[in-house]
Amino acid sequence: MVMLSACASRPPPAPPPVAAPAPPPGPSPQELAFRAQEIECLAQAVYFEARGESEKGRQGVAAVVMNRVGHGSFPDTVCGVVRQGGETPPCQFSWYCDGKPEQAKEPEAWAEAKRIAELAFDKKLPDPTNGALYFHHLDAKPDWKEVFDQTARIDGHLYYKPRSLAQI
Repeated sequence: MVMLSACASRPPPAPPPVAAPAPPPGPSPQELAFRAQEIECLAQAVYFEARGESEKGRQGVAAVVMNRVGHGSFPDTVCGVVRQGGETPPCQFSWYCDGKPEQAKEPEAWAEAKRIAELAFDKKLPDPTNGALYFHHLDAKPDWKEVFDQTARIDGHLYYKPRSLAQI
């Protein structure tokens, strides 16, 4: 008679559990600070250029800034685009070089500008300007507009892009 030990009837031990892969690291503190600064600059542009306009009008201003960031003729950051030309005329955005402090005095309009800036920065908004790189208020009559094609009229602004890009 053959005797089997109790060990022979046990199943083999289970393999050790496999750890789930670690999630990718989140943004660094520097990346978070950069993002916050970029959104602040974009919100300022939206607020000071279009706070009295419709949602689409505010999106239009944000779109122009973001279109410039992606275009080789402009700085490659939002703050670089907004501050291009410095704090004295000529500058890209008149509110930036008018000598007045950039202080939002309407909390609801500022919150809305920040919301639009975040969405635009994260590429979650449509571009109602059809790729425009420039805009001006309806009351302005800038000479530069003659060399551009108008792409949109939204609320109180006209939007343009260079003729070479107008067919794109």
